[in-house]
Amino acid sequence: MTAGQINSELGRHERDHGELMDELIAAGRGNEQPSEYLTKTDPLSQKIRLTRERMAALRGEVVRRYGPGSPPRLPHGFGPIKRLSETTSERLDALEQRFAELMRHRSAMLTRLEKLKERPAIFAAAPKETMTNQNQQQSFRDRVDAFIGDNGLDVNKPSDRLEAARAVLRALQDAQEGDLPSPEDYLASLQAQTDIAQRGVAGAWGRVRPPKVTTRTGGGVQPGQPLTLAEADVAKHFAERLAPSAQRSSSDVHRLADELAATDPTVAAGYTSRAKIAALPHDLMGLFNAQLGKIEPGTKDRVGLAMRRAVEAAPRQYLPSYGWSRP
Repeated sequence: MTAGQINSELGRHERDHGELMDELIAAGRGNEQPSEYLTKTDPLSQKIRLTRERMAALRGEVVRRYGPGSPPRLPHGFGPIKRLSETTSERLDALEQRFAELMRHRSAMLTRLEKLKERPAIFAAAPKETMTNQNQQQSFRDRVDAFIGDNGLDVNKPSDRLEAARAVLRALQDAQEGDLPSPEDYLASLQAQTDIAQRGVAGAWGRVRPPKVTTRTGGGVQPGQPLTLAEADVAKHFAERLAPSAQRSSSDVHRLADELAATDPTVAAGYTSRAKIAALPHDLMGLFNAQLGKIEPGTKDRVGLAMRRAVEAAPRQYLPSYGWSRP
């Protein structure tokens, strides 16, 4: 049974039980205890006993599915519990079938491992290249660069270089040309050209290390070059990221404000002075009072409506420099 079916049948039996109890009271048996009328053989007592037994069975099913602290009705999703194998022989048969399936997978895996052992290693040590075979055979990095150029990728983007290297390697494996790259060549093909220009092999794209500058314009310690504005902003940003300033409490802020006000009296004067507000013209107040008298007392937003009407009726010179104004 589903959760909805259990809830529906339980509710129906509860209603039937209430009606049966009303019949028991109408028959003049309202003072009987459950232990008395449940043991009797009259039709009314038998109906009550069967109804209560079915209600107990349904409530037990609710507790079995939900667990401790179950509600009066099953929530949605508490369907029938899957039946386990009832006998030991059925459980043993299921375990034997699972074991046979695992052994088949193991045999297939061992067969694949044997086939892989028979194949030559993919990353075999490549022979040392000479100037002759360098000119005759294209290197793996050159093939990766050619693939990047043909497909419109970025030679300095690591993800594009990795994708191109994988594609070229798969093409070489499918072609079975026997010239798969060594691990060193594969890693070298992943380096961007900007990195090679700074740390590459001498004679190819750059030098292993940048050349040292030994020429000096004068003796002694050379003065440091000042940072540009952009470089100073970047340095300040990362300096704050590496060493963030401690968060100030409210007492620290008040103490710093008092020190600043004691140092510069003009700062305190700006905070203590009253805000400058332009006064409303007298004529506008007269218009407001006239419009307020036209609106019935008790009207919602009476003051706001009167002010709006007064501003709409007033000439421009009557209006202040803020607040309501007509275009």
